[in-house]
Amino acid sequence: MEITLRNSFHNTSYDVKVSALPARLSIERSRAIQRALCGVADCRCGGIFGEQEINVETDYTANGEAFYVLHSRS
Repeated sequence: MEITLRNSFHNTSYDVKVSALPARLSIERSRAIQRALCGVADCRCGGIFGEQEINVETDYTANGEAFYVLHSRS
């Protein structure tokens, strides 16, 4: 399944392919999404910003590294 993540502040989008929801994205993939949606080093928009077609949660590893978890809307 293909999901489009958006940043309405920068008017950017990123298409993500996942096999099913919920989907836990890797740290590397989450970073790539962040860079694609907001490449501004000191911006505070958060990368994924604005209305999404699914629920997106930011979670953290024990080391404090962020990754995304995608959930269907219920």
